[in-house]
Amino acid sequence: MAARKKITPDEYFAKNTQKFISFGEKFADILCDEQIVAELAKKDLEKLTKVWKLVIEMLLENSSANPADKLPVLINAYCDSAEQLLIKSFRQAVGKYGVNVKNALKKPVNTRINMLNRLIAGKRFFVCNECPHVIEAIRGAVWDERNLHKDVRLDNGTSNIDSLDALEYSFERYERQLFGF
Repeated sequence: MAARKKITPDEYFAKNTQKFISFGEKFADILCDEQIVAELAKKDLEKLTKVWKLVIEMLLENSSANPADKLPVLINAYCDSAEQLLIKSFRQAVGKYGVNVKNALKKPVNTRINMLNRLIAGKRFFVCNECPHVIEAIRGAVWDERNLHKDVRLDNGTSNIDSLDALEYSFERYERQLFGF
């Protein structure tokens, strides 16, 4: 029986690159699936915090040593101010990595909608095909017919308001920088 030739780590990874990419894509899809994350949040805040910490650590570990190629560092994360336990847990988990976990401003809904509309119209906002929940949230948002005299989105589970809120919280603080006023 012939002895197996030892291969170097570089040869091993070169030979199995597609397998690693496939695994990474599946892992990222699961990790980024907001429905899975939302269910986890309802069931176990500690596990959700660990997942979020893992994402930050993976971003940092996979950043290039070359500053020109380095992934942008996540500086701020905005959470619904009603979720103070979540905010406190996230701060404790990722604060040491330089991530600032802050309360969202929760600007009036019309202001946030107008900002998003202006970004889209100006071809300054794009959504990847890999983000179907964000696409669904933008397409499916409607006003609550019971509150037509107020600016209230329908939030009865038939549309994905949480994703839309999260998206808007990410840019609502930057109105001046985005639009120059």
